[in-house]
Amino acid sequence: MQSEAAKRVLSQESAPHDLPDSIVLIDHKGVHSRSTAALRVALALGFPYFLLAMALLVPRFIRDGIYGWIARNRYLWFGKRDVCLIPTEDIADRFADRNEPKNVPASHDEKVARIPGTSFIPTGFWACLRAAAIRFGIVYVLLYIAPFPLTQLSVLFQTGIVQKTDAYIVELGWAEPEATPIAAALGEAMGAHGQLMETIFPWIGDQLGLEVSFTPSGSGDRMYNYIDLLFDAVVALVICLLWTLIRRGRPVSSIFLGFSRIMARYYLATFMIIYGWIKLFPLQFPVPGPDRLIQSYGDSSPMGLAWTFIGAGTGYQIFSGCAELFGGYLLFFRRTTLIGSLIATAVLINVAAINFFYDVPVKLFSTNLILISLFLAAPALPRLAGLFLFNTPVAPLKLDPVWARTRFLPQILLLLKLAFIGAVTYGHIDRNTTSMDIRGPWAERSPLTGIYRVESMVRDDATDREIEDDKRWVRLGLSAPTKDFPFGAVTIQVAAGDSERMRISMDLEKKTAGIHPRGGEAPETPLDYSEPEPGVLLLTGPFEDSRITVRMRKQEEDPLLTGRGFHWVNEFPYNR
Repeated sequence: MQSEAAKRVLSQESAPHDLPDSIVLIDHKGVHSRSTAALRVALALGFPYFLLAMALLVPRFIRDGIYGWIARNRYLWFGKRDVCLIPTEDIADRFADRNEPKNVPASHDEKVARIPGTSFIPTGFWACLRAAAIRFGIVYVLLYIAPFPLTQLSVLFQTGIVQKTDAYIVELGWAEPEATPIAAALGEAMGAHGQLMETIFPWIGDQLGLEVSFTPSGSGDRMYNYIDLLFDAVVALVICLLWTLIRRGRPVSSIFLGFSRIMARYYLATFMIIYGWIKLFPLQFPVPGPDRLIQSYGDSSPMGLAWTFIGAGTGYQIFSGCAELFGGYLLFFRRTTLIGSLIATAVLINVAAINFFYDVPVKLFSTNLILISLFLAAPALPRLAGLFLFNTPVAPLKLDPVWARTRFLPQILLLLKLAFIGAVTYGHIDRNTTSMDIRGPWAERSPLTGIYRVESMVRDDATDREIEDDKRWVRLGLSAPTKDFPFGAVTIQVAAGDSERMRISMDLEKKTAGIHPRGGEAPETPLDYSEPEPGVLLLTGPFEDSRITVRMRKQEEDPLLTGRGFHWVNEFPYNR
């Protein structure tokens, strides 16, 4: 408004002399200011902004009053930067006064400050709300991940690192043989946390009229998990309110915020690596065995169907594992935390969608992992919005170390980081390679494994078609145990069309097989099995309050789901 260019244009347009200290627009309709100028600018911006121009129908004194109220409070509501925004060269060329001399040349620091996103300081109510949200996020994350990282040291137990270290300590004479100092200390710490939860959660459940069980079942959506979530949220809210009242609007300590982000990074990275390695070694979703292949879609649960779908595509499972590992390892380093958290968010949203829509009981855990990844990405979200939504350049984020730098601290922290990454990586590679030899694709397959058609069956005094259809076997899918893994699965299909997937345990020396429902106990008296001829299996003995004799013959052809394979060229879609 004070430039020579503005004076020249305004004099040509016979503008009024009492123009307010506000936005002024000159177009083919004349000179406009305040709300009229802003709304006519919106009219020229296209959809959806031009919809705001409908407010021009409102009387001007009302519009200007609202405009003035917003103008007076804009810094309180939206905050302001601690430096003036100086336009970049391409933007500066669009100004009418671009050729006029400036009073103060831009310094190097000002050139950096001209990029949006360099610094943003909210004030007033928004500053208080932002600080409270950060405090709530910090406390909730730390409560939810407790007692991390102690829980992840179980991997070191499984690989024998802790036991070997304890043995070395005993050998040096620093501890008694029965002490096992590291294992004992870790066990006591985790036990104390577990006892505290076992005291608090049942009491909360009693107050709400809910029964809380601590018996592990493989589900992450038990009532225990919901009570845990409620407890973490309520405690985090109380601490957040007290913390905010005590601090009285002062910002969150950078050291405390940095520490909480480190804990969140390592927690999220660890679980991304856990799930990544078990998919890279395709063990989480095994290839459908004969017990799955004869089970009908209608007899499958949504979760079982998801497991079959992913297990049938080993390459897809490995691809998913690589994506999880990529995001997980990036989270270990400050400079790659943002890209790691964004990759983790994308991967985990897909995981959570499967959990929700296929009723996989890991919904709460996968959702909280998404929240933790967003917690890590939150400081960069305004900059990302500017880059992707508003097409504005953004400044690099200043990455200050959390701890004060001393002479050897960076090297010590790097060694500790690499040791943790190496231990977690080695632990999961070692465990998964062992599992691959026992029950994975590398395991030796039992010759009994296969799909069998029943040739004859005797149940008590009834033979073949004399047996009721809901008790007469017609097919059996057997994923037989091996000498290294004594448990398998079997699906029995009856003449009525139903099928039931069950557990089977086999004694290869005694040639006995115990078939029992999933989650149930093995029968006291198992079935006897024999092979009268190659490809024929004979089962004899007690089964479901009856005595049965079943003769079955193995099918030679591969089922379509696992035998179709991959084809580059398909003249027609093979959709069956």
